[in-house]
Amino acid sequence: MKVKQVITLAAVLVTASLAQVQNVEGKGSIDWGTRTVTAVGIGAPNPAMPEVTARPMAIRAARDVALRNALELVKGIQMTSTTTVENCMVSSDVIRTQVDGYIRKFEVSAPRYMSDKTIEITATIPMDNELANSLLPPTIGKSPAMQIMVPAGRVAPTFTGLIIDARGTGAIPALIPKIIDEDGKEVYGSAYVTRDWAVKWGMAGYAKSPEQASSYKDRIGPNPGTFKVVRATGASRTDLVISNNDALDVRAAAKAMKFLADCRVVVILD
Repeated sequence: MKVKQVITLAAVLVTASLAQVQNVEGKGSIDWGTRTVTAVGIGAPNPAMPEVTARPMAIRAARDVALRNALELVKGIQMTSTTTVENCMVSSDVIRTQVDGYIRKFEVSAPRYMSDKTIEITATIPMDNELANSLLPPTIGKSPAMQIMVPAGRVAPTFTGLIIDARGTGAIPALIPKIIDEDGKEVYGSAYVTRDWAVKWGMAGYAKSPEQASSYKDRIGPNPGTFKVVRATGASRTDLVISNNDALDVRAAAKAMKFLADCRVVVILD
């Protein structure tokens, strides 16, 4: 699939999205809540062959299709507002080899035997850990590259994490989202996180409702700050704009509590 085609797949993902779940008909889905890619493969026994041979071949074919669909789904994932995983794979032989190898080694589900004699198999691929480590830029290291700057005298709220409410903005998920203020200055992005946490559970979690977001206590702690997104921006609307005043509160709280470095951010989507 060429880069031009990636944009088409990304568009399909957006138009078929339901909250944090993005579906592609005939291939599977990307669930940003569980941070998994689930692909489906179907194989049909050859009626000209004996069943003892035809069934194992159909199972193998279904497995191959499931893994191939998983790779296509992963390629269509937004990295940033302007790039997809496919773009990264095209530009780097190392990334392409790592992503291909990661997906091909995955175990698949037990075969399901359908009423029309076809065989269905699913492959579920985690987006974090090894895959994230392959895809995240090398500039994300053991400590944040960017120091948080706060005006003198700004009182720091005591937040343990962030809930960013992007409902109504048309925002979509990404592996490397940004939060920026109304002047275009970055409040949160890859320069503010540590690699260990970004690999462990991604730069941001995604939820469908405030209640679901608040339930992610392990991630955002008992006292997260909640901020409303003014608008989504960027080519694919993955970057989130908050007000300048809210940005000051986020910076002050994050400088005092260090939660941005641990990726303690959850975004609510429609």
